[in-house]
Amino acid sequence: MSRLVLDVRNLSTAVSTRKGDLTIVDDLNLKVRRGETVAIIGESGCGKSLAALSLMRLLPKGRARIRDGEIRLEGRDLATLPERDIVRLRGRDIAMIFQDPMSALNPVMTIGRQLEEAIRAHVDLKGEALKARCIELLRLVHIPDPETRLKEYPHRLSGGMCQRIAIAMAIACDPRLLIADEPTTALDVTIQAQVLQLLQELKARTGMALLIITHDFGVVAEMADRVVVMYAGRKVEEGVVRDIFRDPRHPYTQGLLALTLHPGQSRAARLPEIRGVVPPYEARGAGCPFADRCDKVLDVCRRQAPATIALTVDHEVACWAAELESERYVVAVDN
Repeated sequence: MSRLVLDVRNLSTAVSTRKGDLTIVDDLNLKVRRGETVAIIGESGCGKSLAALSLMRLLPKGRARIRDGEIRLEGRDLATLPERDIVRLRGRDIAMIFQDPMSALNPVMTIGRQLEEAIRAHVDLKGEALKARCIELLRLVHIPDPETRLKEYPHRLSGGMCQRIAIAMAIACDPRLLIADEPTTALDVTIQAQVLQLLQELKARTGMALLIITHDFGVVAEMADRVVVMYAGRKVEEGVVRDIFRDPRHPYTQGLLALTLHPGQSRAARLPEIRGVVPPYEARGAGCPFADRCDKVLDVCRRQAPATIALTVDHEVACWAAELESERYVVAVDN
């Protein structure tokens, strides 16, 4: 079995509001191994991006904080490391690609200077050796004429080119874990496919672990080995991708998959919908946060949040209805 790179244990992250602290990421458990791609999927407002920022220790000071839990990167707990140690690790051992490449790049610095900064923060390179490394990185991400592009400013490049440069900066120091937060959101379909293929190539070449944040099951099918489904800050289901596609057990996962176009399905066909919206965090009760939108809701769902149960070695779910169905299945098999 591949070496464990990331081990997140019971992570909870809170945001400060005028009404007090609100827990946005609630008791998250997650593992990523070397060479593995894990996807976190859910609607907007489910806590995916805040979870990624928590892993990077990039939460806005005074407005959000890690309330509880561990973030173990190859054994070191990032949640408790001093800031000076996190700065040394960030970019070298763990790196992140942000949603909007244009906002991730400095508009008044050339591409070359930004790449040089990313490298010099962790590697002692100067002069021609530093320039050669910048050119090498641009070639790795398939930027044409890299010598010329080093002198360009971000506004002179397309969104796809800027995203490739953001990826080059993220991999500049060969991180063990790369987090990609919605890396294709602002790009057209053709460029999306190219960026996803590029990430696959880089992972295969370097052996790094990849954690992708997305709302698109198409990206999950294309990229991931395992998928974590989040809803209202909680992990509601996790499993190997093929198992989740073949046998989704949480009603929310089932609803998300029903919204995905399948091969041969007419684009003119009306897709089903998940009624309602993700509840505001301040309105969350003691029960399951998906209860008001769920077609399988039970009385217990409104009173008590379900625990996570293991359906198989590689498939777990937090759902009272799924647990009940699983028990019935076990009884039927035993009889």
